[in-house]
Amino acid sequence: MPRPCLAAACAAAFLLLTGFRAPPDTAYGGPGTVAPDAVLETTAGASRSLSEASEAGWTLLKFGTTWCPQCARQVGEFNLLAPWLADVGVRVVEVFLKESPRTVLAEQEKIPRAYDGEVLVDPDGATLPLYGVQLIPRLFLVDPGGAVRVDSGFLTADQLKDKISAALDGR
Repeated sequence: MPRPCLAAACAAAFLLLTGFRAPPDTAYGGPGTVAPDAVLETTAGASRSLSEASEAGWTLLKFGTTWCPQCARQVGEFNLLAPWLADVGVRVVEVFLKESPRTVLAEQEKIPRAYDGEVLVDPDGATLPLYGVQLIPRLFLVDPGGAVRVDSGFLTADQLKDKISAALDGR
């Protein structure tokens, strides 16, 4: 059972991140549906769409922030799987919500990434209602056709490997 302090912090984070917005008409419809697209920023300030970032095949999309401890822990779990993710052809795309590129770059220096991936910044939080993100981190495994195969919150390396393996095997 979560501690009251942690539950309150999660609730406050949800309200801050979502800004009390209603989901748009083009929102994510659940596993098996096409992942919504959005144009975000790279840490260098260039525009990049989620679909462009996911062109290479299987993509593990992670939504989070620099101030979320579970998001940082998730990066550690990804790092544990880095060789395996490369072997099975899964690329990580991290989306930092309501953050500046400078803040994200500073976070990346503190927590190095061992896996193949890309970092995008969503300074206005436009993807929050598109994907229905209410808690972070939020993970989506997107197949080469653009459909979401896994939708989850924080996962350990073992849990993540099991879910990705099942999706790759078509289960």
